[in-house]
Amino acid sequence: MVKLNFAHICDYAFLSQPGKINIIGDFNKIYFEPLSSGGKLFYSFFVVTNFTVPTIGKYIQKIIIKKKLDNLEIFNNNIEREIDRITRIGFIANFGINFPGYGEYVVEVFLDNKPIIDLPLSLLEEKKE
Repeated sequence: MVKLNFAHICDYAFLSQPGKINIIGDFNKIYFEPLSSGGKLFYSFFVVTNFTVPTIGKYIQKIIIKKKLDNLEIFNNNIEREIDRITRIGFIANFGINFPGYGEYVVEVFLDNKPIIDLPLSLLEEKKE
C-alpha cells in the first residue's frame, strides 16, 4: 500500500547533500497584479511529494493541473523514478505554467495511475489600495 508522507506546492525546492528535501515558500494561493492586456497569467513553481511504497522498483508520478470550474486540463506531466534499496520515494518537479485566468485550480497527484491527493491552488487578483 502506498502512503503519502507529504505533498507541497512551493516557490522552490532542492536536495541538500544528505538527501534532505528543502522547501521554500509553501503556498496554495498566487496573487497577480491586474492585467490590463487581459493576457495569460504565468507562474513558475515546484510540486514536491514523498511516498512510502511497498516494494522497490519503478514508479511513475503523474501531475495534472486543472481549472476546477470547468475541469479544463491545462497541464499534464509524468515523472519516472526507480528505487532499488529503500521504500521511500520523493519527487521534485518544476513547472512554468501559463494559466488561462484567475480562479480555483487543482493539482492532482497520481502514483502509478492511482489518485493520491488533490492540492488546491487559487489564482487571485491582487487588490490595489
